Amino acid sequence: MGGLKFKVGRIILIDDDSEQLNFLCEEVKTSLKGIDCNVEPWLPPSGEVLVAFDKLIDNGATLVVTDYDLTKGASGFFGTSVVAWCQRLAIPVGDYSRGNRKNMPTEPSLFEFRFSSTAKLAAPQIAAIYAGFAGILHRLEETPTLLKALSPANMLAELLNEPSAVSAFSLYTPQVGTNSNLLELVQTEGSRLPLSAYVLGHLLFNSILKFPGPIVDAQTTCAYFACNEDQFPRLEPILSEAKYDGPFAELGSYYWRRKIDDLVDTWAESSAIEYTGHIASFRRALIEERIGGDPLQRFNCPRCAGELGGYRCPFTRAVVCERSDCSVGTSGWIPVGADLNRVERVFYDETAPMLGS
Repeated sequence: MGGLKFKVGRIILIDDDSEQLNFLCEEVKTSLKGIDCNVEPWLPPSGEVLVAFDKLIDNGATLVVTDYDLTKGASGFFGTSVVAWCQRLAIPVGDYSRGNRKNMPTEPSLFEFRFSSTAKLAAPQIAAIYAGFAGILHRLEETPTLLKALSPANMLAELLNEPSAVSAFSLYTPQVGTNSNLLELVQTEGSRLPLSAYVLGHLLFNSILKFPGPIVDAQTTCAYFACNEDQFPRLEPILSEAKYDGPFAELGSYYWRRKIDDLVDTWAESSAIEYTGHIASFRRALIEERIGGDPLQRFNCPRCAGELGGYRCPFTRAVVCERSDCSVGTSGWIPVGADLNRVERVFYDETAPMLGS
């Protein structure tokens, strides 16, 4: 087994429960909504599993999705083996783990996806991940000059037509450079196009979209305006100009932070509202004025009564602010570029000793 096997047009689903496997397969086909893609279920055989898997992916794949526990087919066979094999071949891979999730790391690596544990929820996620990678590869094929970009950050910024995001994206890329397998694969003849798509897809989804900075999700948008996340439907119409519509956009509501800031600056120029010392509260006051003056519901915070905010904890999902009793800014747990993420203080104090931090 060796070489580069990333190729658009094929999803492989792996489970040792035939009924569950067939159900997931049908759900994924439905979620693809007419996208031309072969969805193939695979029940691991007993015996030479690696040989069988090697034959399975000989023609390449865009995405492999596996359950964690595959021991019905082969004793001691787990999805972690599938993940490792796919990563060696630069095939995007993830698990939807119907069981045993308690034995797995709480956070996936940059080059691994985690899907919901039920087929109904996992299927649209799988379809969106596939579509995102396919879209990235097609864009690179249509614009080969992108492959001459100086770095993954430059390439991604140009691919998304947002050149000003290069510096922000570059802060997310150190983890890519530490992958020794990629350094080997890049020497493979004809590898630059598929390997670029492989790297950019993971960098965008598993780092930039997951840990908000230059691009923010709906919950972080609410944190940015210091309001409760259930207020998002009230924010959404007025922020349409800042909408992100690139790869993986089907998985949520995402916005360009720079464009949100441009809107806020425009509102401030025509408003009599004065800045009182905390930017998130100021943003909230401005957007409340734009939506008719009705106050936005504050988020639940025992420390500031929901008045401050501005940041989100990626682990507890709570809205937090810069107060030392509220959150900790730590680049050791989150990408440096994710400057809208801070770790909630209580979670940090409870968890840091266990991680040796």
